[in-house]
Amino acid sequence: MKKIISCLSILAMMSAMVSCGDDTSSEITEVQITTTKPSPPPKYPEETEAAEPVVIDADSYLGQWSGGKNSITIEKSDEGYTADIEWVSGGGAFLMNSHLHYKCEFNESDSTMICSEGVLKQIKYEEDGTTSETQIYDDGTAIMKIDTNTYEWLDNEVYEYYLTWLDDKDDSFSDVIFLK
Repeated sequence: MKKIISCLSILAMMSAMVSCGDDTSSEITEVQITTTKPSPPPKYPEETEAAEPVVIDADSYLGQWSGGKNSITIEKSDEGYTADIEWVSGGGAFLMNSHLHYKCEFNESDSTMICSEGVLKQIKYEEDGTTSETQIYDDGTAIMKIDTNTYEWLDNEVYEYYLTWLDDKDDSFSDVIFLK
């Protein structure tokens, strides 16, 4: 309705401007209003060949992985691989840094890292500025697995795969996703 009123107002002003001129001819100006049809929605692309699957090998695990305030670093060693995992818990007077070190080997049958001889140490930060270190255990085992499903993070960055860490002693991180 507003469009019709606007168009009629414009037409009235144009006709008043034409009749107020010095020209004595009786020329009539036609104004043509056209509307365009909305364009059809885009068609879905034709099906294409599926992308090649992501191949997970031992080198896929190497490097720094992070999940929030938690990090996993996997490196080659003389005896296979090592994994160092660090996380911070608590705050204020209860701030504690945990460090877990594993020896790992790549399992080709299911593309996982099998970790053993895990040594967990916790470093507590005291109010007076000193630290105390406590070894919690030295017989930890775990499995690390790279999942090849696509994962979209909060910043809308898409990752082709992510790492999960399943510890036999502590399942606190069973729902944490580590990204590279």
